Amino acid sequence: MCIRDRSNTSGQNLAVSPTDSDINNFGCVSPYSIVDNDVVVIKIGSNSLLGADGKSLDEEYMKKIADQVSVLMKDHGKKVVLVSSGACAVGVQTMGMSEKPESVEECQALSAIGQIHVITKWERAFAPHKLLCSQLMLTHHDFNIRSSCKNLIATLRVLFQWGIVPIVNENDPIATSELTVGDNDRLAALLSSQVAAKHLLLLTDINGLYDADPRFNPEAKKLDIIEAVTKTMLNAAGGPGAKGRGGMRSKLESARFAAACGVCAIIAHSREEQVVLRTILDENSQIGTKILPVPWEQPADDEVNERRRWIACKRTTGVVTVDQAGEDNFMARGDINTDHIVEHEGTFGAGDTVEVRDTSGHEIGRGVTSFGNGSFGDHSHEVAIGCDDLAILEPPRPNTTH
Repeated sequence: MCIRDRSNTSGQNLAVSPTDSDINNFGCVSPYSIVDNDVVVIKIGSNSLLGADGKSLDEEYMKKIADQVSVLMKDHGKKVVLVSSGACAVGVQTMGMSEKPESVEECQALSAIGQIHVITKWERAFAPHKLLCSQLMLTHHDFNIRSSCKNLIATLRVLFQWGIVPIVNENDPIATSELTVGDNDRLAALLSSQVAAKHLLLLTDINGLYDADPRFNPEAKKLDIIEAVTKTMLNAAGGPGAKGRGGMRSKLESARFAAACGVCAIIAHSREEQVVLRTILDENSQIGTKILPVPWEQPADDEVNERRRWIACKRTTGVVTVDQAGEDNFMARGDINTDHIVEHEGTFGAGDTVEVRDTSGHEIGRGVTSFGNGSFGDHSHEVAIGCDDLAILEPPRPNTTH
């Protein structure tokens, strides 16, 4: 099997094959799983990638990121995935527009135009390090369907074996409301959960989370470590930036999701000196805000772990609200019986994934239901969501570290 030499800038297509030493340096454990590998997912937003003019890509900055990624891969054996925004913003600049249009179709077309420029600039940034890039354009469908998700993981496994740097973006030109992830913060979190990443680094134009809005409160203090993202934090977070679709709330939601899947998430300023190396290699670094992974005790069965991570990222088709006993069982990774369900919303059938909420309306996780929304009453005292068919998105409570 051959791949294009991305470090070649002559315009010729040169075919190269990975050497045995390349493969041995990036080994994995199974055809689909990337468990026990030191994977780092780095997401860089549009505001961070653009230069001082706010329109064109900052190639010098991209080279600095590539320098640090090279060190992680070559000197520390890390496997790095870059989730890169910027396609639509670059498309706007390429087409000579003054601002991004409101039309969805035009924005999708601009993303198609800009994406080729984004990947080309990343190729140039990694070329001095003799690192090749690959491009993956994803939608939520790639995570929602089990076979597609496994194929994605298998592809990444081979790319890691060959020492390739995957450059990932949402497939905006073809994404519909049913398929879209929403923004690259969420895409990076989904990806980090499925590859069992050790770190998710969300680079932005803010240097972390504060206990108050630093723009209006000069005494606001940065939070260095968060053990759990709370509803209060989410409600206080802001919206998207000028050039992108994410925002602090999106980053907190993504960090919360990743932490629930065992990933350490970090929100940091993209222009902090050596930010990638300092946040990933120094456990005591106080750069940005670190959201600790939820300390769940993992079952020995890797297949159960993979299935739970997959359920966590599936799109839900309904909501079930459980009583206190059901909530306690859920948090203890036990079965939820039909008797525990006090309310349900939406239209769903057996085998669909539903959002599980407590009686206050707060989402505590997701699960695959055994029955449709109209048949719970016909199955009294039966298992509605089995213990292997649930994914918890909340930190463990006392006596719930199963």
